[in-house]
Amino acid sequence: MSSSDDSAPVGGSTRILTFLLTDLKGSTELFNRLPDEMFEVMELHDDIVNSAIERHGGHAFKYTGDGVFAVFEEPKSAVIAALEIQRSVLESDRDVAKDLELRIGVNTGPARQRGTDYFGSALNTASRLESAASSRQILVAHSTRQHFEGVEDEHIVFTDLGTHRFKGLNPIQVFQASGPGLPQDFPPIAGKRDAPEGNLPANLSSFLGRSSELAELHKRVGQTRLTTLLGPGGIGKTRLAIEVARSVQPDYDGGAWLVDLSPIDLGSDVWPCFATARRLRRYPTRRRASRSWTDYASLARCW
Repeated sequence: MSSSDDSAPVGGSTRILTFLLTDLKGSTELFNRLPDEMFEVMELHDDIVNSAIERHGGHAFKYTGDGVFAVFEEPKSAVIAALEIQRSVLESDRDVAKDLELRIGVNTGPARQRGTDYFGSALNTASRLESAASSRQILVAHSTRQHFEGVEDEHIVFTDLGTHRFKGLNPIQVFQASGPGLPQDFPPIAGKRDAPEGNLPANLSSFLGRSSELAELHKRVGQTRLTTLLGPGGIGKTRLAIEVARSVQPDYDGGAWLVDLSPIDLGSDVWPCFATARRLRRYPTRRRASRSWTDYASLARCW
């Protein structure tokens, strides 16, 4: 797959540009499992993605094998192109469209062209957003969303997902872009929500039922230092725990924090996970031990 350099934007000094990045979720597995069918999938991908990008004034400057990097002069055009891509996939009558589950990230910021490529923090942020998105989801940074302020468009719906931290980046306010005929409900995104009162994932859908369990757990949390939920996988323990944490959050000066212990194997890794969630020093040095352990002690005022 190649692109014509004749249509590439002219290089120069740092400019404010908008980047749209796509990625086909699970492409490695699909290529291994359905190698012949995946050529058709990628043909459909190229037709839909390139058509939308070109139609809205963008330029695809890099192909990753299962995704595209595109640059736009106008932020609004990038978001409209992203919506068109997802809608075209859903509306396609091609059988292979069911395997075309794209995630898209859009961000606006400073970048500089180097040859036919681009570099800068704006591109890095768009990459983080794309990686954090679920299949068929579009994540947009506030730097792009702000260009729609005061503009009413019934075809574009923005959902504020809160402020999140991604590796190597400053906190970012993230929005989900959607519209009529497109999915609205997705799992919490893969960033860590960052707010003074905690880091609980944004609540994208209503939590219905389980009122008796919520009341019982709310009571138990106030009476004990440790409450454990047990049950088979897939019955909603994590979602229930998050809702309980959200309900008791106002009762704790330090807020309510989600600490993911699923990746660890050793008990010695537990405290570093707590420290990472609270952005504390993971392993206090002798010189700063007193302050660090004071910070650790502050966890007692949180839930």
